Amino acid sequence: MISDMTHSQLIRRLREACNEAGSQTAYAQALGVRPQFVSNVLAGRRGPSRKLLKALGLERVVRKTVSYQPLLQAAE
Repeated sequence: MISDMTHSQLIRRLREACNEAGSQTAYAQALGVRPQFVSNVLAGRRGPSRKLLKALGLERVVRKTVSYQPLLQAAE
C-alpha cells in the first residue's frame, strides 16, 4: 500500500526539486509557472497546482473521515 504524503513532505520534495534545478526561479521557468507561485507554495500562502503536483509525480487526494462527538444535550 502506498502511504500518503503530508504537506510538509510535499514542501520538502518541492524544495529538493528547486535545488536540483538550481533555484526556485529555474524550477518555475522549467515548469512554466511564475517564480512567485513557487515561492508562495513553499511559504504556505498557496496550495500546489495540478501542474506542480504532476511535475513532482504527485496527485491530490482528499479523504473523508468520520468522527464522533458527544451530544450537547442528552437525547430523551
